[in-house]
Amino acid sequence: MSLELSMALAAPPGGGLLAPPPPAPPGKEQQVAGVGILLQISMLVLSFVLGHVLRRHRFYYLPEASASLLIGMFTSHHARTPPRPRRLPDPCV
Repeated sequence: MSLELSMALAAPPGGGLLAPPPPAPPGKEQQVAGVGILLQISMLVLSFVLGHVLRRHRFYYLPEASASLLIGMFTSHHARTPPRPRRLPDPCV
């Protein structure tokens, strides 16, 4: 009897056929982390492609590591530099 009682108390109402709650939308932190990961992967792919192009055209003056360093510097500069605010025309003129 006690086993049936504990089983009845442990089972959710409705016979256990309740739908799970909908997933919560991703937070701002998760979106920022996703963009960061995407940026790193795209920089890695770009450095591989650039290294291949440099070797294909026999451009030995700029090694692949230096080209990857330049890509990283360019990307970090643009990621940290805030956009310039636009000047709106003066409505009084």
